[in-house]
Amino acid sequence: MNFYIGIIFRILSIFFYFSSAPLLGADVLRLGIPIPSLVFEEEENNRTYPNMVAPLDVLAAAGFHVVTEYMPLSRIYSELKNGMLDLALGTKSLKQNSRDYLISTIPISEVKMVIVARPGITLPENLEAIVQKSVGLLRGYTYPDVRDFLEDSGNNNEIENLSTSVSGLRMVAAGRLDYFIVYETSLSSIDDKEFVRRLQKKTLRFTPLYFVLSKKNAQAVEVLERIERAHIALIKKAS
Repeated sequence: MNFYIGIIFRILSIFFYFSSAPLLGADVLRLGIPIPSLVFEEEENNRTYPNMVAPLDVLAAAGFHVVTEYMPLSRIYSELKNGMLDLALGTKSLKQNSRDYLISTIPISEVKMVIVARPGITLPENLEAIVQKSVGLLRGYTYPDVRDFLEDSGNNNEIENLSTSVSGLRMVAAGRLDYFIVYETSLSSIDDKEFVRRLQKKTLRFTPLYFVLSKKNAQAVEVLERIERAHIALIKKAS
């Protein structure tokens, strides 16, 4: 049943996009936003952005109308690859897929990556101190450089790939994991704030995010140039 419901929603999504595109002109971009969100947060129906210039402000300044679609991050990358999405935010690690994506030259935002442990467990000073530990990571997230280090056989870490932040926190609290590494904004979607506060957390690093554009967009190069010109202009205006 869920399979057929998914097909119906996809058909409706395609229908509404193509039915609205002629009215809006060629300057329509389909923006993929991950669930849970890395940058976009909902507060009383207003979107807030924790760092730098707001992505939607940049796209508006570039003259684009944005159609947002919410989905898991792993699906966003596949939808960019097949052209069902035009744009998303991502890390420089996506450069390894340069055949599929164009990536902006300057970051549009950044996210804080934190490491979580239960009380009484010593938090590491840095990434390189995490050896011979059990560590939870969210499935589908790239974790630039972090995942490569943790999965290096020489570091003898046990990696648990998890579907949700709640699963990671519960496993840490129960002593089934030493650490859980997650983007901090993913924790903001958890309803039990007191449960989150009872656990230790520490900033591991800040990860810059860039505009990632699908090469399936026929005007991909021109679109990215417009976005970058608008971005630079907004930065100069704010300084």
